[in-house]
Amino acid sequence: CLQQLDADAAGVLVADERAVLRLLAASPEHTARVTLFETTSAPGRWCFATGKPVIDTDLDNPDPRWVAFAGLAGEQGFRSVAALPMRARGEVIGVLTLLRARVGPFTGEQLRLAQALANVATVALLLRYDAGYRSVVAAQAQRVLTGRVAIERARGILAELLEVDVDTALDEL
Repeated sequence: CLQQLDADAAGVLVADERAVLRLLAASPEHTARVTLFETTSAPGRWCFATGKPVIDTDLDNPDPRWVAFAGLAGEQGFRSVAALPMRARGEVIGVLTLLRARVGPFTGEQLRLAQALANVATVALLLRYDAGYRSVVAAQAQRVLTGRVAIERARGILAELLEVDVDTALDEL
C-alpha cells in the first residue's frame, strides 16, 4: 500500500466477535501511529459502519465526524486519509486505512487499487482462519448429525410403542 498508493502509513483493522475494530497490522509499525488507527472518531470506523469508502482529502479542514482524529493525525504529520471496507460474503469485516502526509485526493485508479488490496487482505485473512473455521463447522455438523441420529432412534421407538407410523411418531415426539 505504501509503495503503490503513495501513502505514508497504512493499517488493517478487523472486527472482533463484538464488531469492535481492532488493529491487525500497520505499516510503519510506530507506536504513536498504531494508536491513531484505533482512535474512536477515526474515518475507518465510519467506513466500517456504513460499508462505504471514506475519504478526507484535507484533514486541516476535516469532516465534523472526525475532528478529534484529524487533530491527532495532524500532530503526527498526516493531512489526508482514505478508509476502504474489507468484505467477506457481503459483510464488512474490517477496514484498510491509508494516511498521507500531504493534502489532496487519491486518484480513481489509486482508489480502485486500494480497494483491490483491501480485497486481497480479506482473502488472506479468510485463508488463514479457514482451517479453524472448517474445524468449527465440522464439529457443529457432527453435533447436528448426532442429534439427528438420537431423534431418529426415539422416533422408531415411539412408533413401535404407540403402534403408529414413523411420521405420526415424529409429530408426537
